Amino acid sequence: MHIHSAIAKRFPSPEWAVLYEVRDDAGFKAHRSADVVAMNCWPSRGLRLHGLEVKSHRSDWLRELAKPEKSVAIQRFCDHWWLVTSDDKVATLDEIPERWGWLALSGKTLKTMRDAPALEAQPVTNGFLAALLRNATKGLVPSSTIGEQVQERLDDAVKRQRDTASLDLERLTKSYDKLRNAVEAFRESSGIDIFNAVNEYTYPRVDASRLGAVVKQVLSSDSPFGLNDLEAAKRNIQHAAERVDEMIEAVRGLAPASHEQKGAA
Repeated sequence: MHIHSAIAKRFPSPEWAVLYEVRDDAGFKAHRSADVVAMNCWPSRGLRLHGLEVKSHRSDWLRELAKPEKSVAIQRFCDHWWLVTSDDKVATLDEIPERWGWLALSGKTLKTMRDAPALEAQPVTNGFLAALLRNATKGLVPSSTIGEQVQERLDDAVKRQRDTASLDLERLTKSYDKLRNAVEAFRESSGIDIFNAVNEYTYPRVDASRLGAVVKQVLSSDSPFGLNDLEAAKRNIQHAAERVDEMIEAVRGLAPASHEQKGAA
């Protein structure tokens, strides 16, 4: 129950010693029990003993309220007595007995709905002391509380992992979109679909290694096929083509008759 974790936070160790399911006496003399007893261990805080009755449902509280004498068995040894509820709907302020305080669970902490008044506690009997000590040997924290704390830490760890995974996925998605756009731009300008290099079911296949080597060679400053060299070669070819055209026209001008006779034959 989260309420036990909240009680542990409200009465933290080492300032407090918290015991659960404490009987009012030892052995067969015990007739009543308190859900929680918290003893302050610091003299500066008064070494006061608090008793707590925990109720998770309104019906449980109404049954307790109908028999107020049940709490007296242990309340008489306490300096303060509290009702602790799972929320603020279990009880109402006008129902809280005069000698009681009220703590209601709000989120993961206990909210004080009404302060517990100081009581005139009776001296602790040997029987009640024995019940306290016997309870203490069973452990100060119930297994349910340990399980809750472990689960809370596990939930926090899982949440952190999910948040990290979500951020990683977002980064990978953005990187993939950029890569996809770059490949698409390359395909549109070159006519080559680079994705064929990784898809074994497409034909013809693109040899990514050879394609990369060619691109590197073309873009290299010391390559014989550098961009400047290719543009110079283009200009030379165009100039040569123009010279050839001029030579053809010159030849035609020197012997027009012989060409015409051959054409007629």
